[in-house]
Amino acid sequence: MATTKKQLIKDNKMNLIEWLRVDSQLILQYAQSKGVITDAEYAGLKTITNPDDANCRLLDKVYDKGEDKCAQFLCVMKETQIQETYPELAKWMTGLSATASEEGSSESRSKYMTGGQHFIDKHRIALIERISMVDPILDRLQMKNVITQENYSDIRCQPTSTRRMRELMQLGNICHSPKGKDILYEVLMETEQFLMEDLKKES
Repeated sequence: MATTKKQLIKDNKMNLIEWLRVDSQLILQYAQSKGVITDAEYAGLKTITNPDDANCRLLDKVYDKGEDKCAQFLCVMKETQIQETYPELAKWMTGLSATASEEGSSESRSKYMTGGQHFIDKHRIALIERISMVDPILDRLQMKNVITQENYSDIRCQPTSTRRMRELMQLGNICHSPKGKDILYEVLMETEQFLMEDLKKES
């Protein structure tokens, strides 16, 4: 059985505290901007002057929020600036990706793949920037139990379609789930057929 995202964070807590020591404020800013922690939690954490203490408190808060927020936090750690700022973390994340690929079933790894990468991952930026009607996507994903009512409400609260799509892409059930990506692909083929066909031509 694959290790849960909560367990990954718990098992690697001490390493994460050390790796994030390089710049404890940057990871806090990303966690806040991506909705992993609230504005109030961010305000409290940024006042902690000891980097290790700040990182420890951050990880504890993320862990206590449950599996989905842990998965979302792992997605945050894939961001380019995060990877460049924390090289040891980047190495660990690369190893995690390789392990996840090995643990996935052959069907999950091969479905809707293009050039060794899932279609949703390959065209992530284009999907975020070019999709303007997000609600029909959310409706279908909720009906298929890919997102929860809480996810649905949180995403719809975002002020722009770009913010909504970015929030959707960072959910654990999308970011870390081949099945979730497959369902999102199929939903987009229903709601954004012309865009999807254009992106297929670019693949």
